[in-house]
Amino acid sequence: MGEEWPFVLPSTSDELLGDIRDFVVGREPRFELVYDQELTQTEWQFALWTDLPRTELELLFPEPEGITFPALEEIFRVVPVLHPWPGLSIRFDLCYRIDDSPSDWETGEWLVAEGGRIR
Repeated sequence: MGEEWPFVLPSTSDELLGDIRDFVVGREPRFELVYDQELTQTEWQFALWTDLPRTELELLFPEPEGITFPALEEIFRVVPVLHPWPGLSIRFDLCYRIDDSPSDWETGEWLVAEGGRIR
């Protein structure tokens, strides 16, 4: 946590010049540019919202097909993709249905306030 994660783009000129202050469900686009010194190859990460609770995603993708990361286990399940292309990792981060909506993750507020921004 506390890393620079520039997921949420400014959507107006005011936000570009100032700061992002409007947090609503469905704010798009969101994406992540990752540079991880620990990785030895390129990795494509796709974050997708689902309407499935954590228990169902864990049943659909048990270990080792699906995994969770410490501190993010309540947000999404990671599903690596097996493929024939060398030098490339692909994974899907499948977000759980959030019953106490909207959460600060859904609106992007956590990503802006805690994740950091490139200025």
